[in-house]
Amino acid sequence: MEATRAKTYSSPQRKLVKFFERSRNQWKAKAGAAKTVLKGLGTRMRRLQRSNEDSHHQMEVLQTQVAE
Repeated sequence: MEATRAKTYSSPQRKLVKFFERSRNQWKAKAGAAKTVLKGLGTRMRRLQRSNEDSHHQMEVLQTQVAE
């Protein structure tokens, strides 16, 4: 039943609105920056995996040429 009660604040509403808005904007900026970093790391990982696969393929081709 306590969850349905409205929370009362002692600060004026105009200050609370500014505080909550600033808090939300900071959270969104932080989350957006983290998402950008994560996307960049994913791209880097895929590029490195592709490069690694290409290197292995080239190594196999060279090994077969040496064996011949």
